Amino acid sequence: MTSVFLSLDKKIQDLLISRDIKKPTEPQIMAIKPILDGKNVLLIAPTGLGKTEAAILPIFHGFGLGVCVNAIFIGGGKSILVPSFTPDQVADLIENKKPNLIFGVPTLYEALNRNPKFQTTDLSFLKAAFCGADTLPRTTKEKFEEICRKNGSNVQLREGYGSIE
Repeated sequence: MTSVFLSLDKKIQDLLISRDIKKPTEPQIMAIKPILDGKNVLLIAPTGLGKTEAAILPIFHGFGLGVCVNAIFIGGGKSILVPSFTPDQVADLIENKKPNLIFGVPTLYEALNRNPKFQTTDLSFLKAAFCGADTLPRTTKEKFEEICRKNGSNVQLREGYGSIE
């Protein structure tokens, strides 16, 4: 086990050993010491080839710009920006482009929940969904997750916060 891993808690070291992880990745080498020193660290690593997001929310918003527009590029992914939307346009985009990630506002998810096309779209490619810019009603979250489960995805709709919430 390398010295970077030796600086970690014994429980973490044991977990790494049990999974036969002996050598840290470059991001781990760069991040572990500053994290252990209590510094604020932004760690961004590649998400893998082929990751695509659909960002359907205001990019002037802190969460929209920081997470939805910039972060995916740093990770080597591609972003489909949707400057304005109708529920049918977004349902078509999701069906045709098959984004792995969706970022939107509560009104988008409410509209998708009511959209007949979206309700029957295969969503097995969807790995994560995020909501920002306003409070997400629990009923909207639960309905979206129900539609996703029915159509092949186990995503949970997560809330993100920017600098104005």
